[in-house]
Amino acid sequence: MRRHALLSAALLLCACAGDAPDADAGPDARPGEGPDRAAPAGVFYTLEEAGAVGRLGGRETAAGARMTYLDVSADGTRVIASATGENAVYVIDVQSGVVTDTIPVGTSPKGVRFAPFGSLAFVANEGDGTLGVIALARSRMIQEVPVGAMPHNIAFDPTGQLMYVTLQGADQFAIMDLEMLNVVDTVGVAGQPHNLAISPDGETLYITLLERRELLALTLAGSVVRGRAPLPEPHYGIALSPDGRRAYVTGMGGSVVRVIDTGSMSAVADVEVGAGPHGVATNGAGDEVYVAVRSSNEIVVIDAATNTVKRREPVGRAPFWLAVSR
Repeated sequence: MRRHALLSAALLLCACAGDAPDADAGPDARPGEGPDRAAPAGVFYTLEEAGAVGRLGGRETAAGARMTYLDVSADGTRVIASATGENAVYVIDVQSGVVTDTIPVGTSPKGVRFAPFGSLAFVANEGDGTLGVIALARSRMIQEVPVGAMPHNIAFDPTGQLMYVTLQGADQFAIMDLEMLNVVDTVGVAGQPHNLAISPDGETLYITLLERRELLALTLAGSVVRGRAPLPEPHYGIALSPDGRRAYVTGMGGSVVRVIDTGSMSAVADVEVGAGPHGVATNGAGDEVYVAVRSSNEIVVIDAATNTVKRREPVGRAPFWLAVSR
């Protein structure tokens, strides 16, 4: 029922917004470093300094200024990525590697996600304190929802009914109802909440805290603290294993990926990957972990069974964030 309501709300908002501007065809795609070859999974990354979006083992597509966060659609056909330096998001067709839309959004966009269903996407407009609602079919941001100071990143609960947004400047996170597109609650979290992830069973919210340099685990029901784990040097990226038993946290100020047992909230390994790791993601099988390493311009692949580096893939300048199709 909620899925139909969300779709209806999206169509109504689109109609109210009027006709969309023509889609920007964007710059042509260009080959990445080395020959194109099949990747073991659809692993996508942003290149902050190069202003591009790439696919591991495939192409790098020229996009906008300071490409930071990105997401891949559930069907694996599209990627959406924030151009933080030009207040826009780019939509890229996966098969052709071509930009199909450039959509103006709010100031300093960061975390961006496709909606779990329907035809919307959401972006955290960090400079405006808003969550932007994007109607993909209309190629425009149709609504800005005030959420609080410095919204940074976004996660959905497994039901697709609620969205969680870290508010780095307010020491809070906001909870949004995806049917009504409004904030239903804010919860205080001291220590500059940054990036976040929700466990596959929908029971636990994990938030990286910049000032406290720790990973905080909260129950989704009631926001009760379940545990804390110390982290390496910030800034942080976070990914969970598909079974939720491991958290992988990068520290961009250092050179390791910390592997944390989510049951005990204790570190089980620090995997040396090179200076400046940030984006991190796991594949659907849970046997590989991908890490964007800025200093060496590489995506480092970790063997999840042994917590050792399996291989290194060269990419363009300053890889920032990762997303993996399932």
